[in-house]
Amino acid sequence: MARIEMRRIQPGEVPKDGGTALQEAPDSADLWNHLGVALLEQYRGGDAPAGGKALDAFDQALERAPGELRPSLNRFITLALLGRQDDATVDARRLLQHCPTEAGVLDNVAHWHMGSGRPREAAELLQRELATGRALPGAEAALSECLRALQAEQTKPPAPPAAAGAEGGT
Repeated sequence: MARIEMRRIQPGEVPKDGGTALQEAPDSADLWNHLGVALLEQYRGGDAPAGGKALDAFDQALERAPGELRPSLNRFITLALLGRQDDATVDARRLLQHCPTEAGVLDNVAHWHMGSGRPREAAELLQRELATGRALPGAEAALSECLRALQAEQTKPPAPPAAAGAEGGT
């Protein structure tokens, strides 16, 4: 596997290692998206700097093809994996607004909500995904998991009231 140079990609720049195709077609949104996917896999394999480079590559793809589904979804996934929750929230809302019945969008955003401890939001999206008739494998099981989590929240005993004076006053 070719190693990608470990510095951030600047706008309009083509990576020196592994970027031969991009050197031939630097305006190809698909090639930038593929580079981002490869970098994201390196990030998942433990190469921390590759996460930011993947995000840069998806941004490059979106500059060339604004609103394109694959780099938009990959950008959202990358933001979530990088822990940039505020940015991921913005991208999730944008994806759901532009692709409200796209099973892949519904599924990925639902799983992000599940992983972030928001089973109600996840369940709503999984129900929408199943209603499309094109649900991804595992959507039913994920919905069941969300519903169990919601049931557990409802049956959890209430927290005991705070003791008087426990707010730090004396």
